Amino acid sequence: MNKTTKALISLGINCLLLIIAYFVSVWLKAAPPTIKLLSQYVSYVLFAAAMFFGWWFNRSRVFFCSLTLMLCQLALFQLIPQEPDAAEYFYMILSMTSVYIPLNILVFSIQRERGIASSWGRMRLLFIAVELLIGAWIIWYNDSDLLQLFNIKLFPADISFVPDLSHMSLLLYFITFIFLFGRQAVTGKNHDTPFMGITLFSFAALMFNKDLNTASVMFALSGLMLSAVVIRASHSMAYLDELTGLPSKRALKEEMLKLGSKYTIAMLDIDYFKKFNDTYGHDVGDDVLKLVAVCIKGVGGGGKAFRYGGEEFTIVFPGKTAEEAIPYLEELREYIANRGFIRRNKNRPKEKPADIVTKSSSYKKLYLTVSIGAAEKNEKYRTPEEVIKAADKALYNAKSKGRNCVCK
Repeated sequence: MNKTTKALISLGINCLLLIIAYFVSVWLKAAPPTIKLLSQYVSYVLFAAAMFFGWWFNRSRVFFCSLTLMLCQLALFQLIPQEPDAAEYFYMILSMTSVYIPLNILVFSIQRERGIASSWGRMRLLFIAVELLIGAWIIWYNDSDLLQLFNIKLFPADISFVPDLSHMSLLLYFITFIFLFGRQAVTGKNHDTPFMGITLFSFAALMFNKDLNTASVMFALSGLMLSAVVIRASHSMAYLDELTGLPSKRALKEEMLKLGSKYTIAMLDIDYFKKFNDTYGHDVGDDVLKLVAVCIKGVGGGGKAFRYGGEEFTIVFPGKTAEEAIPYLEELREYIANRGFIRRNKNRPKEKPADIVTKSSSYKKLYLTVSIGAAEKNEKYRTPEEVIKAADKALYNAKSKGRNCVCK
């Protein structure tokens, strides 16, 4: 599956959530008054939770996007004065919030994660404060000239299905969405998926600005999505190895609790890794670990790969004996030994050249091998911990036999 396809799937999931949220809002119209009232305030709880998690796990993008959406929803639906000209105030606030939301999502998405309490975080808070001051100035002094900046006509005709949103807002939403979708399609990483979602959901909330139930549900879904971002990030921090992307030793321990009565565990070690590291440097060593991790991730036979620590990896084969697992381990060992990888020198160009010269001295193919030890659960080794120790012993046997082999 290529990167663009993954981005399209992410977009499809967000669109499906949008449709579900709309039907939930339709159901709410016939719900009891108490549920209707609660639905109008649940988004604030979710935004507050996302801000707390964002602050706790130092996810500035989540924190400031949540703050922006919460303040904009509060201004739109809770702070309108009960006066004859309330509709005028509402459309003034709508003009500003419909620009602020996509602008802030775009700005905070372009910037790197640099913390909340840092100087970069304070600059973002200042950015939001300036937006609030501009809004307060326009409303307090009824400054139509300044408000007109938010309502500049950029297109020759109005867009009929969103008559309440300005051309500036539509342009910013379009740019923000294309940027997020494009970056995910290029990088293949799904970090932008939830922010694509909140871009869609907030746009829908502003489109249905006259329907408080629908707008509240859309904002609530945005808050839920932002909270999920931090929960997922914290799960990755706890269970995934940052360098290789493989499940970590903690994930291995939990996997061991789920193993049944028949399984095999293999320990894999990169041969002469320390010498390799000393010769080529730690950066190249990290690249080697990433390469091996990619290879191990594709092991057959239903094997599950984990980063055990250092240059050691663990592969668990649930429901398989050692005899059944070893052919897959041999295939993996042979694949790694024959694969090799290209090491480019430090003077390589930052941009990919138009013509690639394969015989250039800038490129050197390096080869590495791995040793593997495997053990299965039996009458002698009854627990996963004992099986791992037996696999580790088999690994040392493989090294003593000359490395680049599989022992059990």
